[in-house]
Amino acid sequence: MKLCTNTRTTQAFIFIQFLLIGVFIAQSQPSFAQVPTTHYWKLYAELYPGGDPTNGRLNGALAMYKEDIIAAKFGTAYVYSKNKDSTWHISKLRPSGEKNAYYGHTVAIYGNYAIVGAYRDYPQEYRPGEAFIFERNAQKQWEFKTKLEAPVIKARDEFGYSVAIADGYAVVGAPGRDGGTVYIYQRGKNGQWALQQEILPLDSLERSERFGHAVAITPTGSQIIVGNPQQSDERGTAYVFTKYNHQWQQTNKLLASDARQRDSFGWSVAIAEQKIIIGAPQMRFRSGKVYVFKHQRLSQWTEQAILTHPDAYPNDFFGFSVALSKNQAVIGAARAKFEYSPDFWRIGGAAYVFQNKGDLWRLQDKLVPTEYVANGQFGWSVAIAGNFIAVGHRGYSVHRRPAAVFRNATRNIITTARHTRFLADTPTYAVRTFPNPVTDILKVQGFFQNESYLPYIIVDHQGKRVIKGVSKWQHHQLSIPVQLLKPGLYFLQVANQPKSYRFIKK
Repeated sequence: MKLCTNTRTTQAFIFIQFLLIGVFIAQSQPSFAQVPTTHYWKLYAELYPGGDPTNGRLNGALAMYKEDIIAAKFGTAYVYSKNKDSTWHISKLRPSGEKNAYYGHTVAIYGNYAIVGAYRDYPQEYRPGEAFIFERNAQKQWEFKTKLEAPVIKARDEFGYSVAIADGYAVVGAPGRDGGTVYIYQRGKNGQWALQQEILPLDSLERSERFGHAVAITPTGSQIIVGNPQQSDERGTAYVFTKYNHQWQQTNKLLASDARQRDSFGWSVAIAEQKIIIGAPQMRFRSGKVYVFKHQRLSQWTEQAILTHPDAYPNDFFGFSVALSKNQAVIGAARAKFEYSPDFWRIGGAAYVFQNKGDLWRLQDKLVPTEYVANGQFGWSVAIAGNFIAVGHRGYSVHRRPAAVFRNATRNIITTARHTRFLADTPTYAVRTFPNPVTDILKVQGFFQNESYLPYIIVDHQGKRVIKGVSKWQHHQLSIPVQLLKPGLYFLQVANQPKSYRFIKK
């Protein structure tokens, strides 16, 4: 299909784009926040299907529990379990004979149980959807346990579009079923899974709504949150269900305090025992916002904060994915723009880490892929557990899409005035950079545990990142091209080293 072949039409299209950007900037709240230049989270590993970079690419769906990460490519799911020597044990999850092309659209994991959603099948568009539960046995092997289906099957239910799992409970969303339905399954004493309850909101649903587009459950299995991003002209809403005497009852309906049409509040959800975060990725010209709710007495939740990213552009979709731990939140912006690209409209994706103390939330870090490629959609999904963050990477080109795992290399305490940083027990080594001043190639010499490839970043004297890349480690030495840099003072940071190395470009 041809678009804008006429020169005047092209010029008018470009003018409208920049006019929209101007309106976006004018309506944005003034902010003095900046993207952090100190990176508290360091790239730890990149995960490929079956551990093989040549084995296709992952589809962006992932979840994490402690040191287990579940990720998928369409048709297969994998569990990556971290070993004591920092390697990964990889298990393949796929029922025998299952050929559903959408198997792995969504995944979740808790303890020794994992669930994989397959909300439809291509080319069988009318297939209602399924979900599959796996269990890890005493020999640490994953076994297929059971297949879940809606009790009354209807075409285009999208059963399995969203999934969650916790202590003895599995939650499956079917947002295509007459405005949406959510099913809760319980594991019995005999180890078998059975439907416990079908839940609906107290509101009446219209067929255009998508109740169950996103679901999450607390680790203890006491509360569930369900997103409905297309409720009320796509303003969106989210519902909290609480378990009383083995029955689930709606206890709250959550709305954005500044809701507008087509915000898609409820697109993504996460819940802990005392906090809820909800993504509205189409808010503010699809720049996106995330809302934090805090638990109060008598099962009430109140809006605590609204999170935004300081380098926002239209169509970033900040809030496309969300994850929550005790004191931190991770927000995926799956269509965020390249930092360094002269082409404003190219998409790379990013994930943002926020830290919480009391009622204060501050941006701690911005995570980006080691390699930016067009339409990469880094941040399609996010997860956090302990000192690790996992970010899913999805796209539609032939480029590889590894899941990225980041490790918290520092311990951080937020005060009302500034970040206070304490270095963790990350090993540091004697490192020398030469020549200094440098013209073309900067050499880095030292010892980095004989890793074959090392990520690095270079920032200028104002703290702005100017180069981000990965270099091959050979003979205890890196070679980093810097010939495109302008003359001046720069700082280099390599891998997980907390120290920056100063050099001058001639």
